[in-house]
Amino acid sequence: MKHGVLSTVLIVVLGAGGGIAAEPAPAQRLVPAPVLDSRVLDPNDGKHPIYARENGALVARPGVYPYAYGPTILFDSRDNAYKMWAGVGWNGDTISYKQAPTLAELNDQPWEITLEPRRTEPVADQDHCCDPSVIVADDGYYLYYTGAGRSERWPKGQGYVMVAFSKDGRTFERLNGGLPVVDMGKAFNPVTGYGVGQPAVTLGPDGWYYMLYTYSADNRYDDDATNHLGVIRSQKPDFIQHEQVARLPRRLYGCSNDLVYDPRQKHLVMVGNESLPGRGVQVRFVTFSTDFKQLDDCHILTTDLPTMVLGEGLGVLTDLQRRWLYPPQGPGTVTIAGATYQKRPDMPVEHIAGPTSAITWRFEPATNTP
Repeated sequence: MKHGVLSTVLIVVLGAGGGIAAEPAPAQRLVPAPVLDSRVLDPNDGKHPIYARENGALVARPGVYPYAYGPTILFDSRDNAYKMWAGVGWNGDTISYKQAPTLAELNDQPWEITLEPRRTEPVADQDHCCDPSVIVADDGYYLYYTGAGRSERWPKGQGYVMVAFSKDGRTFERLNGGLPVVDMGKAFNPVTGYGVGQPAVTLGPDGWYYMLYTYSADNRYDDDATNHLGVIRSQKPDFIQHEQVARLPRRLYGCSNDLVYDPRQKHLVMVGNESLPGRGVQVRFVTFSTDFKQLDDCHILTTDLPTMVLGEGLGVLTDLQRRWLYPPQGPGTVTIAGATYQKRPDMPVEHIAGPTSAITWRFEPATNTP
């Protein structure tokens, strides 16, 4: 669900023998990272329709979508396509999809609804579907997302972590009977709480699937019991059966972060947004070794794009298992997509009102220089 500016990073890993390792971040470093490319992936200007597939054809829904945010983006080497899902505003938030053979061509593609709220069905996301994270497994696509209810059983405004599955990435079916895989239950404060949501999933080096999510019962940042970031892991990508890995204070780490595995450095990497108006584009990377020792905490600040400020919910371009996507040869790069800040008369908030954009830097995590 939409929040204010959500930034900084949470890093949680499972230590040897099943113990929890959650070390404080080491000294933070600001490192240069040359911008290699930046481009728009979606205009996000409140002027374009959104589409739904009916009998195999794309049909425009009435009106226009006012915003898109929180993208997840994969490169699929099987058909050489860039595939992107995001929370897109229409009749509440829907999870919508587009694909293209290049990043540049994504901007010309329309949003296609792949999952939307079910107002009258006994599911936990009757009001809202957003914050997608997608991974490929079991010959299909697993979608992890925030759902919000609007009934007595699933109170309006409360977030839940939910999972859906698709064979083609375009039409998803809810798993677990439309029930959440993570739910805080009666701990939720309907006045000030958020619930749980903003999942990010990656396949770890040990073969387990790891999920990071936000837990906020009442938005009291001084209360770590009711406001933290949770990590669970599962041997199966549906997360119906899972085990708790760790809980860390949200007041220290923020929320709406991404999580990937870096096969070149063999580290887990957490990525968080620190961009703000007046500061520009700033992104934070924290890395861990495979023996679960925290190695680095660095930030890249971009001054090459003075008019751009990244908004809520960044997504790192990865492969199908949510692994860092390196070029075949040469120095490492990272591409990050996100909504951007913009003032628009039809939008009450700025942090998801600008074009969805992607920036590519020459950068490798856990290295002193890019």
